[in-house]
This record gives sequence, C-alpha cells and structure tokens, in this order.
Amino acid sequence: MDTILTSSGLAVCYQGASYKTVAAALRRLDPVLLLDQQLDEWGRPVWCVKIRHGADPREWRPIVWWTDPDDTPRELSLGLVDQVRAQELTRREQIVSGTSLADSTRRVRERLADEARQEREDLIREHEKRLSPGHGKPVTFSTSLKTKGR
Repeated sequence: MDTILTSSGLAVCYQGASYKTVAAALRRLDPVLLLDQQLDEWGRPVWCVKIRHGADPREWRPIVWWTDPDDTPRELSLGLVDQVRAQELTRREQIVSGTSLADSTRRVRERLADEARQEREDLIREHEKRLSPGHGKPVTFSTSLKTKGR
C-alpha cells in the first residue's frame, strides 16, 4: 500500500496495481500516454509516464516520475494516474482562450498608449515651465542682443 500526502495535507492510500491495470487507465485518460520504467540517477527502477510524440521512442520524454518527495521510487499504483490527471487539469487551467488573449492584448496596448500619452504631456509641461520666465517680463528674441548692449 502506498500513502501519499497531498498539498492540502490529506493522506491518500493506494493499493499496488499491475502494469496492465495502470497502463489501461492511462490509455483511457489519453491514448498517447505510455507507462514506462527507467533507472534514476542511483540506478533504481522508477515508474514514469511518457507522451508518445514522434516516431523515435528515445524522444519521448517523461512527464511524471512516480517518486516520493525525497525521490524514492514508489510502488506502482493507480495514484500515478491520479497524478497525471491532476497535472492535466492544472495545464488546462493555464491554457488561455483566444478571446481572453485578445482582450488581454487590447488592454496592454491601451495601457501602453495611455502611458505614452502621459509621458508626452509631462514632457510638454516640463518644457513649458522651462520656457516661461520665473519672474519679470517674458523673454523675447525680437530685439537683437548686440543693439541692446550698445
């Protein structure tokens, strides 16, 4: 029996299952999923789930390793299927629909346009302050400096 502690703190117990049972459950979840066993970095056999992608099996990368948090290999059970299902739900929630993506892009463009407009207005105000006299008469360039000094 395999006990797993979920992120919410709930302990879930799984009874061991055969390769055939787990592989069939994975195929029902998605036909491209493949149950495999590989050696980890210490040479221990670890169950993993791969996605069949392309013709070369060497290119099929594992998406789930069936290990404890300390990387100890777990006994094969249907908990592996639940783990894959949980990851799939997370991925689906992260996928953005085309409509919401377009809305998000529109909002970003509007925000950037507002920021650019505000920067232009700030620059204009700053230059107006610099060009306006702080006191006395406004400076005009209608009179030549040479004639005024002589």
